[in-house]
Amino acid sequence: MFQNRLVLAGAAIAALLLTGCVATPPPHSETPAEFGVYENPRVLQAVSADRVVYQVKHLDNKPF
Repeated sequence: MFQNRLVLAGAAIAALLLTGCVATPPPHSETPAEFGVYENPRVLQAVSADRVVYQVKHLDNKPF
């Protein structure tokens, strides 16, 4: 009886911990009007005629 509860509690804790391990995609953003876009798969970079730089990055959270 006690062993069954222990296994059930362990499974519930493991399920709760694994739900936080889902990777989310990087945020998407649209470039502002009249900005030229650089082709870079990891970083969204754009620049205006006035040399204003717009950049969106996805960084890993280190340390957790």
